[in-house]
Amino acid sequence: MSPNLLPFSLKKQLDLIKPVLYPNLLTCSRRMVAELPLNPGVQAFFGSCGFSKETELVDFVLDDDLPPLPQTGAVLPVPVSDLLAQKGLWSRGAEAWDRADATLENCANTLKGVALLSPDRIEAALIYRNVENRAKIVRFGYAEPQPGLVYVTLLLRYLRALAPLSVPRLNEGELPFSLLEGLGFRETVRYEKVAAAAKGG
Repeated sequence: MSPNLLPFSLKKQLDLIKPVLYPNLLTCSRRMVAELPLNPGVQAFFGSCGFSKETELVDFVLDDDLPPLPQTGAVLPVPVSDLLAQKGLWSRGAEAWDRADATLENCANTLKGVALLSPDRIEAALIYRNVENRAKIVRFGYAEPQPGLVYVTLLLRYLRALAPLSVPRLNEGELPFSLLEGLGFRETVRYEKVAAAAKGG
């Protein structure tokens, strides 16, 4: 690190480097959070500044075909605002800032939703946006792990028939990585989410 940065407080240092190197750094009233691609030098720097690891996040992509989903009428497009109102679907917290409930609510008009419905409720749902001819899935939701994860698989088959798929910065608490890997998704980038108490500059 440049000696010219040493006299500054941590907050001022991060203000300088964040726009270029660390666009996923967040600051709130109580703590600072960063999502960092795995890099020993970067991790060592943030560790020396008092940041500690909270979890890992992974990017996945799928370009291969999946078996097509039979037309049952149970899978339908649903407005994102209606899906987000179903709080029971989203009880498994997303760790990445751009997958969080508040983020999705604020940009709901740029997102699309698809859900698998039973006679009584929404069993599972995906929220996504179309980016460069790819469906970028920003949230997975399901009512119960079983058969909810099976329903998520069906929704992925439905969506893959429309476009190649990507899943940015997924935490395993939101959806088991093994489910995606079993369908042929491949990992592309792994991140650490780190946090530290925010202090005044």
